[in-house]
Amino acid sequence: PKTEPELKKEEEKQIIANVVKKDNKKKRKPSFYFGLTGGAELSQVKGQGMTRPGLNGGLVAGLQVSKQLAVETGVQFSQKKYYSQGKHFNPKAGSMPSNMTVNSLDGSCSLVEIPLTVKYNFGKNKNGFYTTAGVSTYIMTKEKNNYQATVSGQDQQIKSTYSNTKAYLATDLNFSAGYQQSIGKKLNIRVEPYIQIPLKGIGVGTMPVMSTGVHLVFTRNK
Repeated sequence: PKTEPELKKEEEKQIIANVVKKDNKKKRKPSFYFGLTGGAELSQVKGQGMTRPGLNGGLVAGLQVSKQLAVETGVQFSQKKYYSQGKHFNPKAGSMPSNMTVNSLDGSCSLVEIPLTVKYNFGKNKNGFYTTAGVSTYIMTKEKNNYQATVSGQDQQIKSTYSNTKAYLATDLNFSAGYQQSIGKKLNIRVEPYIQIPLKGIGVGTMPVMSTGVHLVFTRNK
């Protein structure tokens, strides 16, 4: 049997070990991660129905502030496709012929998307459910519209392409919920349904485009 001094020494060692362990937890530094994201999405204008799916993909980077909280950004290349009646097409004065009335259109646009989101993990483990919220800034690089229009009293179908690059700051509110699973010591995979709610319109007709879809995200811890 151990003597009383020996038992006291062991008890002191255990107390010191617990203090060191707590200090290490407190000193845990934020960690970086990066990865790839991609998926498909459906878009619509003012609840008029969704048409063909668009695709998106790009890079994601994040800062894991704590076990449950992270901040993410990245660069994504996105293609949105949508339909709208002419009453929701609101071009700037002078940008369209004065004798032309847009009755409806099928549109698509190519965008560079820069999101800024906050990610919250519901559990403290790597695996589990999470949610995100944030905003996206768009840089539109190309827009194509197929107009059903009336020009000087005549019904016509007109195809137009616009290639002027334009930035739209804080265009959408983004919300998502998903599940994350580790597939190695440093690799993770996420399945992430999302919705993007427009804060402002984009394109030549200032269209309020809402999108929803699913992202597949692969990340690697640094």
